[in-house]
Amino acid sequence: MRKRLVLVFVLVISLFFTATLRVFALVTDTETVAESKGSYSVEVSRLRGNIYDCYGNPLTNREQTWKTVCAPTPQGVVAVGDALSPSDAQPLLRQLAEGFPVCFSTPCEMNGDGVLSLPVYKRYSANPSAVHIIGYCDGEYTGVSGIEKAFDGLLRRETPLKVSFACDAQNRVLAGASLQVRDEEYDPVAGVRLTIDRSIQQICEAAGRKYLKTGAIVVLEVETGKIRACVSLPEFDPEDIAASLDASDSPFINRAFTSYDTGSVFKLCVAAAALEQGITSEIYHCSGSTKVGDQTFGCSVDGGHGTVDLKSAIAKSCNTYFIHLGQKVGAKGIYDMARRFGFGTAQEVCTGIKSDAGSLPDVKALQTLPAALANFSFGQGDLLTTPLQIASMIQTIAADGSYYPPVLVESLVGRDGLPYDEILPSVPTKVMSEKNAQFLQECMREVVKSGTGMSAMPETGGAGGKTATAETGWTRNGKKVNHAWFAGFYPGENPEYAIVVLAENGVSGSQSAAPVFKEIANGLAGYVGTGK
Repeated sequence: MRKRLVLVFVLVISLFFTATLRVFALVTDTETVAESKGSYSVEVSRLRGNIYDCYGNPLTNREQTWKTVCAPTPQGVVAVGDALSPSDAQPLLRQLAEGFPVCFSTPCEMNGDGVLSLPVYKRYSANPSAVHIIGYCDGEYTGVSGIEKAFDGLLRRETPLKVSFACDAQNRVLAGASLQVRDEEYDPVAGVRLTIDRSIQQICEAAGRKYLKTGAIVVLEVETGKIRACVSLPEFDPEDIAASLDASDSPFINRAFTSYDTGSVFKLCVAAAALEQGITSEIYHCSGSTKVGDQTFGCSVDGGHGTVDLKSAIAKSCNTYFIHLGQKVGAKGIYDMARRFGFGTAQEVCTGIKSDAGSLPDVKALQTLPAALANFSFGQGDLLTTPLQIASMIQTIAADGSYYPPVLVESLVGRDGLPYDEILPSVPTKVMSEKNAQFLQECMREVVKSGTGMSAMPETGGAGGKTATAETGWTRNGKKVNHAWFAGFYPGENPEYAIVVLAENGVSGSQSAAPVFKEIANGLAGYVGTGK
């Protein structure tokens, strides 16, 4: 503390000496100063328009802090010395001694002669939410990813918050000059409102951080297709992008919109194709394996599942049943149903943001290569899907066969805080009959009640779902890498939400993904959206 006081004292003396010389020069040459007198501005903050959740709660600009501007006065020198450490204060004190004002962050308000603190918004809070959806900005306050990039033209504010001083011909502040705040267009209100529900987003983020190292979670509202939550793990800090640039786990990738090996959740698509063809009561005996051409395919249980129908095959996730069913439905029938669910097509959730398209196998190859069709029938082979696409399939089944394109933006928001250019509800596409969709809902409830998804059963409300453990063909440290999925709806009757969980390099859908679903469903139990 003593060293700091000595430093401040020395610089105050220097400041007085500089100021004395400047006053002498001004007195001896007042005509020149009068002719050249101008304005010197200090930029305090460059705000961007706000990003809101579906209830109008801000997802950005949530926290305020202080920026303090100090003129080259003794009070300004003391304020800098009191607020900052000696190492941080030294360059600012030097600038003050040269006759120029400074601006710096302070934890509290500081005011005095030539000292002015202004409240400013932090773009991202200490615990930001939905970082992959919101995105981040560069050092020039330009959106680089996510909504920040897609709506950069709307969110950008060209005129920053400034404090201006009268100055001399050398741009040095005149002694005793008053501070003038200029805040044209410094408007934090106008922006964009998303379909994200902040409360549901936080429920999902908490569940994901608890169980997942890398993966994704998507929640869609069943009756609209609106994205109520979207989580990708690991996350990044939008205030410290450099910390994540070299991370080996690629935190900038939005895994919710990225395509992955799919596995048994795709059996729901095969079942839908069969039901739409009128194949409703197919019986098959699973012995534990089946041979297609020269290739043998094993089931998930040694010794097989015995005699199964469609409902029990879904509940037990019987591979050989679906290989048999796929041969009966045919390549084109499954392929066409996959297209109707949206697989193989990028989903544009708003202008400027779309998911991966994923990939579907070539239909001609499926028709000519029985083993390729066998793989396709239980979600393996040349099939890649995104968590968002899987969520849309679940949404369609839960909505009695009506597909609503997923959407991320609710409306734009004006300077008065009121919405405009509201996004009209999408017209649904009928993918399958109401009767067949409701039968699949029943099958999915059985998965959670007595099948492979029992670890997903919430404490109240029931649920329906489907597990998957997708083989990737990769190895890591000598072990096979599989992706674990759980895709389901909540509550079990009259579903409101389609929820998909992906656990990269998981053990199985029932062990790695289903407990995450359960945690989310428990959080949603009794939830009434208020956004609080």
